[in-house]
Amino acid sequence: MLPALIIFSHENDIDDETKLVNELFNHGMEFFHLRKPGWSSSDQIKYLSQINPEYLNKISIHQHYASAQEFNLSYIHVKEKARADFEARQFSNYKLSTSFHQAELIEKESKQWHHCFLSPVFNSISKKDYTSEFGNNFKINNPNKNIYALGGITQHHVADAIAMGFSGVAALGAIWSLPGSIIENFTALNEICKLHVPL
Repeated sequence: MLPALIIFSHENDIDDETKLVNELFNHGMEFFHLRKPGWSSSDQIKYLSQINPEYLNKISIHQHYASAQEFNLSYIHVKEKARADFEARQFSNYKLSTSFHQAELIEKESKQWHHCFLSPVFNSISKKDYTSEFGNNFKINNPNKNIYALGGITQHHVADAIAMGFSGVAALGAIWSLPGSIIENFTALNEICKLHVPL
């Protein structure tokens, strides 16, 4: 069973990032998506080698899938643009996720995936011009599926996202936008998620 809160890495490098990720796991982070669009395979290998081995099975990678076998990972994320050409049979040993930007598609295709993200559900924090087209009355039609709200997630949006039918929320900007308060940002958001997401 997936947690109520999933954390995404910042797409840019953060000072002492792997140390912070290990600390986030120590403070209760249950699932982490590693997304670094500009990275080489060696960049990713270096990063994963600095993560405490006991946490590697809680990480999903968005690129350079060979790392999954090398580090005995369990999760792989397939980018939206790559779905059409993705050969799922080659990765049958992994739990696969993907992202959507249209509600119609996620409701039609989500059954093929272990979990999915719909974005931006709220106006993005990390991308200032990335605004939501979903209103406050938006509802997920198949709420039993592991569909996560992504985009603009703050403590104030968790209850709204759950009311819309999402299984949980995924956060990026709310965690990384204040570099000196990353652990505190996570802890506060995680506590709110525990209050609003049924076990």
